[in-house]
Amino acid sequence: MSEHSPGMFVERKVEIVDLPFPDDALLLHPERVMVRVAGHVHDIGAYCYASRSPKKRNANGCKEVELQSLQTDRISQVRELIRILSKFITVGGLRPHTVFLRCEFLKDLMDWADCYGHGQCLAGGASTRDAYRLYAAHVENGYRRQLFGSTNAFQKQKINLQILEALTGLTDLAKGIRLVRKNSRESLGTEPANLHDFAHALALNEALFKGLTDLVLEQKPFPYRVQMPASLGWEQNHLWVFPYTQWFQSPKHQGPIEATRNIYDYRDGHLAQENAIWPLFKGKTKKTKLNNARRRMERTQQTLIGANENGRSFFRLRLASVAFDSFGFLFLANTGVNLQTLLDIQTDDPISESTANQGYRVIKWRAGGKVVDVVVPVGFMPTLRRFMELRRYMLDGVACPYLLLTRGNSYAKTPVKANPQFLQCSYRMLRRIDPELPQITSRKIRATVSAWYISQHDASVTAKVLQNAPATTLRNYNAGTVTDQVVEMTLVLQTIAQKAQTMVVSADNVAEGAKTLNDGGVCSSFGQPQPLFDNPPLEPTCKKGCLFCSKRVLVAGEDDARKVASAAFLMRRLIGGPMSHAEYLPLIQKCEEDLANLAAFEGCAETVNRVKKDVYENGNLTQYFADKYQLFLALGVL
Repeated sequence: MSEHSPGMFVERKVEIVDLPFPDDALLLHPERVMVRVAGHVHDIGAYCYASRSPKKRNANGCKEVELQSLQTDRISQVRELIRILSKFITVGGLRPHTVFLRCEFLKDLMDWADCYGHGQCLAGGASTRDAYRLYAAHVENGYRRQLFGSTNAFQKQKINLQILEALTGLTDLAKGIRLVRKNSRESLGTEPANLHDFAHALALNEALFKGLTDLVLEQKPFPYRVQMPASLGWEQNHLWVFPYTQWFQSPKHQGPIEATRNIYDYRDGHLAQENAIWPLFKGKTKKTKLNNARRRMERTQQTLIGANENGRSFFRLRLASVAFDSFGFLFLANTGVNLQTLLDIQTDDPISESTANQGYRVIKWRAGGKVVDVVVPVGFMPTLRRFMELRRYMLDGVACPYLLLTRGNSYAKTPVKANPQFLQCSYRMLRRIDPELPQITSRKIRATVSAWYISQHDASVTAKVLQNAPATTLRNYNAGTVTDQVVEMTLVLQTIAQKAQTMVVSADNVAEGAKTLNDGGVCSSFGQPQPLFDNPPLEPTCKKGCLFCSKRVLVAGEDDARKVASAAFLMRRLIGGPMSHAEYLPLIQKCEEDLANLAAFEGCAETVNRVKKDVYENGNLTQYFADKYQLFLALGVL
């Protein structure tokens, strides 16, 4: 993507094409096409131009391009590219959301190609081979520079490889190329939400779902008061709801009518008084302003009366849609299901009062077509039954198989499966109620549910609830919260400080034939390790280190002080790189304990302090650890 002056870029005529489309559909002007998939619009046609603006385009807007940079030979290539994206859905069986993600990775490839002079990357043959080889090297270089992780790098290379092979018919583009491999150790799994934040988000969604559902189904009149949770800390824990674009206002933004310029009094739940708002209206005289205010008040009053008389007014349908989003959060939190699984649930049957646990069966396509069973807990059944009433209201006799659905921004279109972005939309709305509310994604909800089940049961039970293999549950949803990790690490370090007291002797008292250790100290029983205490952070095996072996004896003097300090120095550098604090912090703490024991030995305090300064500040390590340090540097680990 060329870096020209912004003044050279202009908008062009475009048309939106929905994916998928029929195979025989005509694409007369690919350079104008913007594809819409999974509710997102991608300007694929802009790839026909070599010079595209680096400025981010507006939502559903086209990319600005330099018109003179149109590449006529790429028009047919882009036409076929659009068809390939459509066939990923119709023939390849990919979800629209998956194709949307592929369009995102395709953009990375095309921007790189036009920036570095590989405009023929879609042409096939040697041009595509050379371009992909260099692109793969570009991605690997970004990974080595830690611009992104191995998973992102793998997806950039693999997904664009699949797109190019499908487009050009080549089958061996990756031959001779070392692709980045995904490293599962890079990710410690999704961290559960803070329990207070999670409970607060649950309370907010429960309050909105219950209040707005009552308003809609029981035909409550506007203005309507929705009771809110006490965790908000408001003086009066409620919101007044009005049939208006801004249907509520948080107390934090409420103030005198004269200051807020609102026709509605969101604080006390009624229309504003005429004598309070007339100065806000335009007019040369007070009489003109009063007349304008009176007319506005009359129109607002008519809107209020109309919304109260019409059981299916636009405003009630809108608030029903908000309740739908809140229910989606509650369903995820109570069942722990994957977001896509929730969106795929189909049902048209009413729930019998005798049903204690409602179950749904869904095909999990990304798990090879595995059938998963979603069971709703007993305690959530009243909420589910109430939602089914709201769902019937929303459908109004129109058929739709999906549990969660949407009817568009007008709330009157043909109902379709809910958009995966509903949680983000709901979060933005909740932030208007509580600006301090942290975002809790579907994965974080799932991780929080997993953390609770693991704390109460074990991985096998948790995996059954989450419909995963136990190994997947432990890898992806067992990270634990930051608070849990801090508490756990504190307990570990306290245990080390209390129990890991390695013996220190003078050089004259070293047993004859004792083996000298690289980590500091000597051992007269090498090959027969014995832990200092139960379950040490590093189990001594005579091959993986001797820090926590009871047979290890430190020798008072400069040699052992430098060995121990060198080990701590290297481990601190590893923490600064790819290694985790949880893995190395206990070992560093043990080294510091050993140095303190050496310093406490008679006549060694000054020597230990001098050695520590020389190692930590000047990097003067022992030969053993200096060689390790250089090796890690050469491998790019540090």
